[in-house]
Amino acid sequence: MSKEYPVLIGHSSGVSKKLYDLEQVADFICEYGVYGEVSVESPSGSLLLTTYGIYLDRVTDMEYREKLLEILVPKQQALEKAEFGFAFGDII
Repeated sequence: MSKEYPVLIGHSSGVSKKLYDLEQVADFICEYGVYGEVSVESPSGSLLLTTYGIYLDRVTDMEYREKLLEILVPKQQALEKAEFGFAFGDII
């Protein structure tokens, strides 16, 4: 069973923001990941995830990753379609 995370801290270039649910984490990744890497950690500093742009890179909690991907992937695809006219998953 995955840990509960009542609050997480998202970090990107010059930005730190409290995140309270999966939706906010996905939004943070998409909003700031277009400008560079993002990290999300617990208030105690334990790393939960890092990204390479808007895409997940390292994730320490695989159950959390599964839940996050359900929300994150459609947002990533929307960004890809807006930028490139198609989502990368559509070309396979």
